[in-house]
Amino acid sequence: MLLLSESVQRISDIKKQLHAKYNMTDIGPVRQFFGLEIERDRKNRILHLHQFSVYTPATHGPWPLAMQRPLDTATDQQPAPETGIQ
Repeated sequence: MLLLSESVQRISDIKKQLHAKYNMTDIGPVRQFFGLEIERDRKNRILHLHQFSVYTPATHGPWPLAMQRPLDTATDQQPAPETGIQ
């Protein structure tokens, strides 16, 4: 859950209410959220949002997913049902 407010006191109050009702852990300031990297400059009150790609060579190898060849699965080995469509 991401809490946003201009008031630090309001966020603190909401956290207290949530902790009283639910077993929750506060993991601190947000750094990434739904594919966005969040960079804060508190002194100058500036918020930078950076969108990053889900694709990385570490997770998908050297080629983008669209360029990779699919693997055969057990369902690929069975003949397709007859539909009459060619």
